[in-house]
Amino acid sequence: MSTKERILFILCIIFFASLFSPVFIALKTISMAALAAFSIAFPFIRPVSPVRIHKPFIFFTAAFAGWLLLSTTWSDNAGDSSRFIVLRLPLIILPFTLGLVSTSLAFRNRLLLALAWIVLVAVSFSAASATMYALRENNPDRFYNDYLSMAINQQSIYTSALVNISIYIFTWALWRSKTTARRVLYISAILLLLVLGFLLASRNMMVLLYGSIFLAAIYLVISRKKYIAGLAVLGTLAGLLVIIFSFFPKTLNRFNELRFTSYSFNSEAGEAHYSGNLSSEQWNGANFRLAAWSCGWELAKRAPVAGVGIGDKRDALYSVYQERDFKFGLRAKKNVHNNYLDILLSLGVIGLVLFTVGWLLIPAMVFIRRKDYLALWITITLAFAMITEVYFDRSLGGLIFGFFIPLLLIGRGPRDTQAS
Repeated sequence: MSTKERILFILCIIFFASLFSPVFIALKTISMAALAAFSIAFPFIRPVSPVRIHKPFIFFTAAFAGWLLLSTTWSDNAGDSSRFIVLRLPLIILPFTLGLVSTSLAFRNRLLLALAWIVLVAVSFSAASATMYALRENNPDRFYNDYLSMAINQQSIYTSALVNISIYIFTWALWRSKTTARRVLYISAILLLLVLGFLLASRNMMVLLYGSIFLAAIYLVISRKKYIAGLAVLGTLAGLLVIIFSFFPKTLNRFNELRFTSYSFNSEAGEAHYSGNLSSEQWNGANFRLAAWSCGWELAKRAPVAGVGIGDKRDALYSVYQERDFKFGLRAKKNVHNNYLDILLSLGVIGLVLFTVGWLLIPAMVFIRRKDYLALWITITLAFAMITEVYFDRSLGGLIFGFFIPLLLIGRGPRDTQAS
């Protein structure tokens, strides 16, 4: 690595590690500012211009950022406008700083592997802390979900996404590894993260992870004719799931919730917990989301082109809750729990198109053209994670998404060299 690449590498490591710090909260902002500042200088001290490579991404992300800021002008709630814009600052800053950097794919992949090790260490530490509390309090709930990531000050949905991404990175490294020692190391990391990902109990991340493992096994069998390897992958996954279910059966309740999807808006029942007994009368993660999505869609239809504005989206959603007598949603102050629907109701079709094209479709097309399937699957993971959460209403969600997509684009392959 050159000197400037070493500096960029260190700044990325510090920024990413700061996401797991429950103490030095300001470090996230300081490290992001330092990364952004150095990224601005980076293009001017390297021989190849990134403009042609990054032009479509920069154009659409700039248009989305501009539309996001413009929406504050038709929002009446100035306080919420400021609050929601601050949470989305990584989407406004990082595309035009880190997104303008261009390095080799080897550098980017080395950086991704370092980030995966940080996730493994951080989540393992948090799991050890949760285990200590579980044994001390004789409370098995400490092994699951948000409790498992409490020590690193993260919610399970964001931690699960990072665990999935790290598994893909370690699998990619395993595929390319040529030494037995490294293979054993990567396999051990993957198996540990599979257990931790299961205990974090994020439904959509588990579905995506196990689905990708199944597809990988089918690929090995059909395309590569590696029947033993494919069956070994499926057998290992099945055996691991049986063992984990035997020791930690409560995670299965995350999927049992899908049996109870009916709801009544005016129900005053409490919210079911994965560790308790489920019933059709309770609110749970599945039926609540269906109710909230219905309200969000109703609101989106009232202002389909430009949305209600970033600052008024919460008040407008609560008004729909009030109209439908959605008592649980009002009492718990729940958002719409879908990032795409949140963009649609706040920024309209214009905002949703700009976001989807700029942040998802253009990067995906670049990765497909490069045959960069690791980056493509990381992008799919982030896109999938946003189906059940409003990622950008949490600082961590915006930081993770706003960091990873530009980071994945900095790797410069042979096709990019020919294009410029």
